[in-house]
Amino acid sequence: MFVARSIAADHKDLIHDVSFDFHGRRMATCSSDQSVKVWDKSESGDWHCTASWKTHSGSVWRVTWAHPEFGQVLASCSFDRTAAVWEEIVGESNDKLRGQSHWVRHLLVLREAGHGSGTCEQEHE
Repeated sequence: MFVARSIAADHKDLIHDVSFDFHGRRMATCSSDQSVKVWDKSESGDWHCTASWKTHSGSVWRVTWAHPEFGQVLASCSFDRTAAVWEEIVGESNDKLRGQSHWVRHLLVLREAGHGSGTCEQEHE
């Protein structure tokens, strides 16, 4: 039997989209507050916000998870006429960062010959 649950999403404006990962254990929400939030499902079935960041300079209309073969990757698009691809990076470089994660934005531009160039940056709230 399905049991409906609600969560306090803590967005500051309207929520436009909700997306679940392939396994249904992670959820992403996006809002007119220009942010994306990532939620993880606990053993008890409760959802906890594990990441939140401002992604665009306009309302974020859609968010979707990539297939798990690509890792923890989200795509978002916004009223500001931009789309972004976000990848979760788990810190491993030193003890301070080990086990912590942050999300980085990737942009890849493909050229005619099939070669690619790209850039990525760490997003701060």
